[in-house]
Amino acid sequence: MIEVGRTYTARYQGKTITPQFIEVTVVWVENGHVHYRRAGETEVRQTPIERFMEIVE
Repeated sequence: MIEVGRTYTARYQGKTITPQFIEVTVVWVENGHVHYRRAGETEVRQTPIERFMEIVE
């Protein structure tokens, strides 16, 4: 279960070949999407719940 307000560690490919890990905080979950914010950023991003579950630890 995805918890609103919880911080997760997520795999992030970025522009490098080697995956990196970043922290993301769940802002809200709605209509099959997770809305999250990366650590140090103010922008809220979204991804389907299924994809979010694949990339978080």
